[in-house]
Amino acid sequence: YKDFDLNFLFQGSFGNKIFNLLQQQLEKTTTTSNVSSVLLDRWDAVTNPNGKFPKVVNAPVVQVQDTYIEDGTYIRLKNISLSYNLPNRIITRLGVKQIKFNLSAQNLLTFTSYTGTNPEANFYDQNNLQPGIDLGVYPNYKTYQAGFTVIF
Repeated sequence: YKDFDLNFLFQGSFGNKIFNLLQQQLEKTTTTSNVSSVLLDRWDAVTNPNGKFPKVVNAPVVQVQDTYIEDGTYIRLKNISLSYNLPNRIITRLGVKQIKFNLSAQNLLTFTSYTGTNPEANFYDQNNLQPGIDLGVYPNYKTYQAGFTVIF
């Protein structure tokens, strides 16, 4: 529009499922190591008979539960940029062909119901052949940039 340019890119995925293995590891009741605070609501016959999670046991078996299979649907504003070109009447006085100012951002917004850090979870234990298992993938970082271009 006039001397402004606006570009944006949305990315998404619909209908896929993600097994949140990291959450399962943090909520397993068969360990003596640190776990998630949600396990404070674990079953106990005396103090918490209506607990949401099973009682803590000292056993090596961890059962896979479908509780940790989540909807992986998401839509992400992957890139957006806004730029302004100075009008010709100004740049001709400065003796240049073009002056452009720009602002951009990457991974600005993500809309999802997935409780993990990144709904783009695509590997299990460094293995890209096992997609849809999230063992703590890094979240996408947000990047903001500002700049200008001068063409002589």
